[in-house]
Amino acid sequence: MPNLCTIGSAGASPSQVLKTIMHEPAKLTGRQAMRQQQRFTNKNRRGAALVEFAVVLPIVLLIFAGMIEISRVLLLQHSADTASYEGARNAMVPGASADEATQAARTLLQAAGLKSATITVTPQVVTEATPLITVRVEVPIAPNAWISPSWFKESKVVSETTLFCERPPMIQLTGVPQMQAMSAQAKKTKGKGGNAIVPGL
Repeated sequence: MPNLCTIGSAGASPSQVLKTIMHEPAKLTGRQAMRQQQRFTNKNRRGAALVEFAVVLPIVLLIFAGMIEISRVLLLQHSADTASYEGARNAMVPGASADEATQAARTLLQAAGLKSATITVTPQVVTEATPLITVRVEVPIAPNAWISPSWFKESKVVSETTLFCERPPMIQLTGVPQMQAMSAQAKKTKGKGGNAIVPGL
């Protein structure tokens, strides 16, 4: 603000004094200048934060969705493993049938809320001379995904369990070569999407 005393002492008329007051910009003190600069900086910072948030948010959401879907796939694999194992356990006892194995596996899959699962029992006819029982469970990922089924399309989790049936030792021995061949095949396909083969007694 101009100094009125200084202006008046120069012999200026009142109109000239008024013009000087109206047109001369007010001088800011150091504190006022700092506050004005801080307000300007805060506005710029808020704008930059909004831009950064808009850029980072989709990436964070994508990572979060990926973590959820990976967890879901692991859950599907665990459910398939449990279903195939329990199915084989139900069919390995004397007098059991392949239908019992299928029903036991299907019951567990339905309890887990899984859809469109395929259950295969080998051999389809279980007799007293059957040394091994194999139950294979295939669960498609897309119908059971939580967030984005399109990520998986034709992908599926597969679990295969082979157990020795409860038969006399001489009958069980006839299944040893087959079990060894299946174990060798499992080692070859390990890490390449091979099925899980769980030998049991």
